[in-house]
Amino acid sequence: MKAEDEQNMKKFKRENRLGLDEEALIIRLYEKNYDQMMGFALKTLRSTAMAEDIVQDTFYEAVRKAKLLAAHPNPGGWLMETEKYKILELRRREQRRVYQDFETCQNDFIIIEKQYNNAELNILLESALDVRERMLFRMYFLEGYSAKEIARLENVSENTLKVRMYRLKKKFLEKTNIVI
Repeated sequence: MKAEDEQNMKKFKRENRLGLDEEALIIRLYEKNYDQMMGFALKTLRSTAMAEDIVQDTFYEAVRKAKLLAAHPNPGGWLMETEKYKILELRRREQRRVYQDFETCQNDFIIIEKQYNNAELNILLESALDVRERMLFRMYFLEGYSAKEIARLENVSENTLKVRMYRLKKKFLEKTNIVI
């Protein structure tokens, strides 16, 4: 195992209180299946970073369900099916995100930017949002940072950030009485 993976395993073990049998199972599954899983994820996603994220998420799920996985008749098959599911889930999220983020949110704020000049938009933002919210709002809606990038900066999951951004947009529109 890589040093980083060993640290993650120790963290997961503490969080999930794995017994020795479950820990040994996860390590054995990792050593036996990691290369095959990375190969499949790379072939499917064509991105090393995304492939690593998917494989890590799959093993995180395995750690979370280690007690159930220990009783499973085919733990390696379970891992592969979970990885496939996570890839499908990622693709669905990406399709929804692209549609929602770029079609809806970006267009909404292009309309707002056309209605107001930069100074007026800053005044609206200051009247509706606090400093931290304005920073997030500007990064996501005006400067084009992705949810993934901002989620990393905020140390939250991408889904959590998307919910926050939706609520932030809603709050901004409600407080400024802008109708889109």
